This record gives sequence, structure tokens and C-alpha cells, in this order.
Amino acid sequence: MDRRVSGEDEDLLLYAGRLARLDAKSLVRVEPGAVWSILPIQLLARRRMNTSCLPGIYQAGDFSEGIPAGPRADLRWLQRLPKEADVLEEVPARTLAEVDRAAGAALRERRGQGVGDRRLRDVMLDHVVITVDTGGRRYEVRQRLVTGLMRMGFLGPAAEGTVQVVGESPTGRRLGLRAPYGEVWELDRSLTLTPVRPSS
Repeated sequence: MDRRVSGEDEDLLLYAGRLARLDAKSLVRVEPGAVWSILPIQLLARRRMNTSCLPGIYQAGDFSEGIPAGPRADLRWLQRLPKEADVLEEVPARTLAEVDRAAGAALRERRGQGVGDRRLRDVMLDHVVITVDTGGRRYEVRQRLVTGLMRMGFLGPAAEGTVQVVGESPTGRRLGLRAPYGEVWELDRSLTLTPVRPSS
């Protein structure tokens, strides 16, 4: 473990730290120019960044003491990364921040009313918060995507600007939210997934 941290690596350590607070075993995929991760709420997250960390698969907890010396040989990445994306709609970042605050308040209010916390959370995450109608199709953005965006800090401290609702080309069935500091995507629900090696 290399404890020396250069300026270009600070962003990666902050990113991994946020992820580790959700689950220290969450996978982190380092590629040239970008870092992907699988969030425990069943989402993919990406942050574009340059880092001296060697490309490969890690766990979020591997970064607790600095940049690891190398990737974990025992880890495999089984999730397909999104392809090119079409912008379906743009939403004010502050609107999404308000949606997330309202969801948190509703979750706290309903706790202890005869429904298990995990079940209540799952219902809340699957709730449709934005509907986009474009090109003769309707797209449903669920709270899960908004929650992932907020937990990873992708809106920034002031929640300024806009967030793009994006659909994977060419089908558009797989949705994501692209914010100023990163993006989150629904997982690929295909039944046949094969290991993907990071770019060298």
C-alpha cells in the first residue's frame, strides 16, 4: 500500500471513501481517464478522472490507507458498461436535490409503522420520480438513480446547473443520470453476463 498521495489521486480517494461508507466491499474498476463502481443499491457509477492507480478491479476498502500497489487478482467484474448515450431530458440539479430530501423525509416518517426498514427502502428506491416523454416513448426515472447521484456527491455541494437524463444507445432501455461531477446508471439486467477486463 502506497501511503503517498499526489494531487491527481485525491479525487479517487474521496470517491472510494464515499463508496466505502456505503459498502467497503463494493467493486471499483479503474480505467485510464475514468473510474467505475457498483453501488450496493444496484447501480453503476462513473467519475471521469486521471489517477496514478494501476488499471484493474479493486474494492472500495482497498483505498482506506492510500492508493493500492495493484489490483486484486481475485476479483471479477461481471457488469456490462453502458455504451453511447442519448440525452433524453435535462433537469435542474436543485430539483433532484429536493426530490432526494423529500424521499429521505418520507422514509423517516414511515419507519416503525409495521413495514421492515429494508422493504420500505426498496419500495422507495423503485418509486418513479421523473417521467420523460420523447420520441413517442416514455422513460421512467426511479428514485434509485437520484439516491445514487446524491450519495456519491455528483451534484456538488451547491447542486447547481443541470442533470441530463440519458438513455443507452440505441435501445434507450437502460437509463442514467449525468451530473457535473459524475454519472449513475441502472445495472444491465441481461441474464448472460461475461467478465470484462479493464482497458490497459
